[in-house]
Amino acid sequence: MNSGIKRIFSITVAILVTASVLVTFYQISNFDEDEKIFQRVYEEQLDVLLYSINQYAEDIVNSWKRDLINSFESSEPTPDLINRVSEIDFAFVKDTNNNFRFAGLAPEEISPQKKELNIIFEKNSEKIDRLFEFYEKGYQKIEPLPSPQNDEILLLMIGLVNSEKTLLGISFNPEIFIQKNLIFRLEELSGNKFDIGVNLPVNLESSFYKPKHSKKGDLTKALWILPGFDIFLTLREDNIATLVSSKLKTNLIILISLSGLIIISAIFLFINFRKEMKLAQMKTDFISNVSHELRTPLALISMYSETLEMERVKDDKKRKEYYKIISSEAERLGKIVNNILNFSKMEAGKRKYMFGKTDISDLLGNIISTYSFHLKQSGFTINFTNEISAGKITCDREAIGEAVLNLIDNAVKYSKEKKDISVTLTENKNKIFISVKDSGMGIPADELNKIFDKFYRVSTGLRHNTKGSGIGLSIVKHIVDSHEGYINVKSSVDRGSEFIIELPKEKGLNNV
Repeated sequence: MNSGIKRIFSITVAILVTASVLVTFYQISNFDEDEKIFQRVYEEQLDVLLYSINQYAEDIVNSWKRDLINSFESSEPTPDLINRVSEIDFAFVKDTNNNFRFAGLAPEEISPQKKELNIIFEKNSEKIDRLFEFYEKGYQKIEPLPSPQNDEILLLMIGLVNSEKTLLGISFNPEIFIQKNLIFRLEELSGNKFDIGVNLPVNLESSFYKPKHSKKGDLTKALWILPGFDIFLTLREDNIATLVSSKLKTNLIILISLSGLIIISAIFLFINFRKEMKLAQMKTDFISNVSHELRTPLALISMYSETLEMERVKDDKKRKEYYKIISSEAERLGKIVNNILNFSKMEAGKRKYMFGKTDISDLLGNIISTYSFHLKQSGFTINFTNEISAGKITCDREAIGEAVLNLIDNAVKYSKEKKDISVTLTENKNKIFISVKDSGMGIPADELNKIFDKFYRVSTGLRHNTKGSGIGLSIVKHIVDSHEGYINVKSSVDRGSEFIIELPKEKGLNNV
């Protein structure tokens, strides 16, 4: 069963880690695709901005067209639009009979301009014909052409002047147009994320509008009504590749962090899983050991009591010996049961301690006196050394006695040929020290910090064959901790162990 749980756990962890790693590699491998998607979305957004700028410029020209039509429909065209709009140099209408009417030109300028315009019309006759075709179909198209004036643009449109289809023309300065009409619109749309600017035709050296953070634009589109003039948009701080790279880095950091977290969690789960498995195994061993511990005294009590009941033993001395064995095993059985009950209360947090003034010297003397005969019967010698003057301390007499008895019992279990046990009582100003020392097997250095864990038993060498439940030292530590004391151990393999209980003379002293 344990191997099955381990296998399920390992597979689960492997799936989680593998999934995280695969997602990380997938993100890296799709970097180019992410960049293309980002570029496409970015360009679609910028197209909307550029369309807005172009539409705004065209709306301005259409408003000029309406004003011009109103002016030319009067008997004498007023130059109001020309005077009001500084970027317009001149305007005209030309009817189907090739008659021109101008606004904004001096009389002496009209004849040369007509000549120049006719040359332009001849060269662009197809474009002009398309303007009329579009108009017939309901489209109001604007056709930009080179103007007779240097550095100007000629815009041609079709409109109804006095109910007659007429060719309208406006010659204007594009630089002034951009400065007056588009710059504020460009700045309004750019916000904090974009730089929007205008790339001038190569024949113009001066630049009238450059963004503060100008650099090579990520997206460039021509202005509809201004041939050679391109609007460009660029990200203020980063380009697309940098943004995608930054996004990738952020995703990778998150993925790697998540992968690390999964791995750390897996390690943490594995450690705790091992602890729980070990604890479960310890509990199983505990039940097995306790069952064995209970079975042995019960079997001896049953066997000797049955023998006595059947009057098979005639010798009084032998009967006395059997009675002692029954009494000893009953006492042993009582200690095992008491240990289990106390441990159960301790685990449930229900064990209560009755603190009072206790003569510790008298307590230890009574314990050793009571159990010395039993120890001698098992071949042990026990020495008690009392080095304190006044033995009164605040403690739970029964609990401290239980702790010392557990340490003595532990010394008995793990002693081999040398069966010497010494109990020493010493003191300093505020504390007393109870030492229980044996000459037994000792404890390996790497296991010293584990021996007070519940159910833990040193299981190497001869220790594996030693009977015990694995809760004795755990009970001792709980008792000592509840008295605000400490327990230390000194041990060398094959040289024995010394357990030292350190208790305050007055409970609460260590918290002062």
